[in-house]
Amino acid sequence: MFYFAFGSNLNHHRLHQRIGDYEQIGIGYLAGHKLVFNKCGGDGSGKCTVVENQDHDVWGTICQLNTEQKLKLDYFEGVGHGYNVVFKNIVMQDQTIKALLYQAQLDAMDDGLAPFDWYKEFVLTGARHHRFPDEYVKIIDSVVAIPDQDPVRAKLNKEILNGIYPS
Repeated sequence: MFYFAFGSNLNHHRLHQRIGDYEQIGIGYLAGHKLVFNKCGGDGSGKCTVVENQDHDVWGTICQLNTEQKLKLDYFEGVGHGYNVVFKNIVMQDQTIKALLYQAQLDAMDDGLAPFDWYKEFVLTGARHHRFPDEYVKIIDSVVAIPDQDPVRAKLNKEILNGIYPS
């Protein structure tokens, strides 16, 4: 099945740490949607989701997942506890494919949230790595992030950003 990663899972180290080796198919975008950081995470910070907005597109990477990998992602994304699995049409060059993505439930969104600095960095490094359009990368870079007051969680996530996985 195809998976459209648009948030922290854009970062290869983050996604690999969660599901192991995976096959990346390419990049594409979800038309008529906007990337926002207003999904309430279990840590109280803002996480990524997509909302309908005809003036924007959300860029992401398309990966091929097997059933085991999808179940692992369901767990990490908190399916039924803030995120739902939805299938959307993703535009890839000259074709459109149906891919699953994780979209926040309405009652799990709060426009007053901000992402932790390390979380924003997962999204930003992924967008740069995949060479998304410069204007899109600038939008992500302009998101105000806050420092994580939990030094253990911050250190762990910064290590994953650098390809150091917990044992």
